Amino acid sequence: MGLRRQPRRLGRLSGPVGRRVRRHRHDLVAAAADHRVKNLRMFGSVARGEDRPDSDVDPLADLPPGLSLFGLGKVEAELEAILGSRVDLIPAGDLKPGARARAERDLVAL
Repeated sequence: MGLRRQPRRLGRLSGPVGRRVRRHRHDLVAAAADHRVKNLRMFGSVARGEDRPDSDVDPLADLPPGLSLFGLGKVEAELEAILGSRVDLIPAGDLKPGARARAERDLVAL
């Protein structure tokens, strides 16, 4: 089940971590694509522009079938190395309905 709302624009990424996401977005998308991870979108405090310098990053993504937990951790580690921030990569298909509705309000596509 896909998300219903269209993601917002990058300008919403206005906090200190969000600005790093904007600056490195091509590298983030490329690193994800190397693992066949697609449709990288931000949600949470970074997407709302409410992040602080120590905030983690919550990207939502479409994962390829069969990506192991080890593979997911590898993608997170690569994204963390690019950003210098903790990353908690969330598979879009794993969101429960209540979490999905909250995420849809925040989404910013890379």
